[in-house]
Amino acid sequence: MGKTGRPFTLYTRPRKRGKPVYYVRYRKPEGGWTIAQCTGQTSEGAAETFALEQLRAGAVAPGADEVPTFAQWAAGFWDMDGRYDRARRARGYVLSPTYLRIAELTVRKHLSPAFDRLKLTDLTSELLENHFLFPVLAPFCLVVCLVVATISRWVSLASLTAAFVLPAMYLAACAFGAVFDPWRMAFAVAVFLIVVFTHRGNMARLLRGE
Repeated sequence: MGKTGRPFTLYTRPRKRGKPVYYVRYRKPEGGWTIAQCTGQTSEGAAETFALEQLRAGAVAPGADEVPTFAQWAAGFWDMDGRYDRARRARGYVLSPTYLRIAELTVRKHLSPAFDRLKLTDLTSELLENHFLFPVLAPFCLVVCLVVATISRWVSLASLTAAFVLPAMYLAACAFGAVFDPWRMAFAVAVFLIVVFTHRGNMARLLRGE
């Protein structure tokens, strides 16, 4: 760690090749440290100069204790020469512009709508788990629908089976450790009931063996 008496501390992380790269954390007046930032430097003197320049330029505010929102944290994260790109290059990895664009688009389309207004401290593993659980179950239900339709030749039966599998699989996932969300369960049940209502005529014919 860095020398005492400074408003920041330095530490190194190994690179893919070459010397380790220095990261900096700034001291908060109330105690504790800010989130680590890559300096891009491989010598302590250059890393110290980087940290001091950031402080003089006001690029960091060690005294600010406000937790950023997901939107604030993600802004510019995937830019060329952004925080992530600089940190990876400092450790010997080269990221293509295409990779960064795809990553930024993925975050903007799938994470930002749900999490932009949340503070980073409000993002829990349970919240992320529930967010990604339904997108995982949906393709499984589609596969079930296709298999049943192929075997039975009844689209209505395939639709009903897939609609039943969605809440059933969600309950099974919760039984094995996923966090139960009553709103998502209500959505799954509502989908099932809508499908049942839509295919009620075909269900009657199926029960009569027609």
